[in-house]
Amino acid sequence: MAASRSETELYTSDDFVESAGAVLFRVAAREILVLHSRVGEYVLAKGRRNCGESRRAAAQREVAEESGLACRLLPLDMSTRAPPPEPAPISPLDPGDHHADVSRSYAGVCEPFAMQIRRLGNSGSGGGGVKIIWWFAAAVADEDKVPTFDAMTPAERERFDAVAFVGFDEALERLTFEQDREVVRRAIALVGGTYYGK
Repeated sequence: MAASRSETELYTSDDFVESAGAVLFRVAAREILVLHSRVGEYVLAKGRRNCGESRRAAAQREVAEESGLACRLLPLDMSTRAPPPEPAPISPLDPGDHHADVSRSYAGVCEPFAMQIRRLGNSGSGGGGVKIIWWFAAAVADEDKVPTFDAMTPAERERFDAVAFVGFDEALERLTFEQDREVVRRAIALVGGTYYGK
């Protein structure tokens, strides 16, 4: 029996959890949403995907649950290894065979721009496991009607005691975890290239 040519790990359903989140922008104001948790951490909106729920829907639901804000996912100009939808004409940017496993540039795609893997200490079967987090860029559904966090009920606030839109540099300073800052840097670059000009 042949072995895979690539290093491979297998996780059964009780050894992984899939999450989705979004870097939430007020595009015109050039601000990003930062959440302050009750344990003192500044983080981004994300959470576990429910059974049968799409990654996109999970990201939007988690933003709404954690911030009280409806959002729309932002189409981005970006490169991805995902092939074009079928049937698709070959674009001048496409390197050839649309089934080849290569990075391609697309305009206005609404796909995850990043994926994180976190190694978990415990899992359903007792050892290891991973959390897979899919990251999207999103914008507030109506930038002119952003409710204040104080107007939300404690149940609507989930596990956070403050929500704030802050400028890009301040968001990068406030975020507790370097991995979140890496996600935000990538989101800023993509949103900047797509919506603010290169």
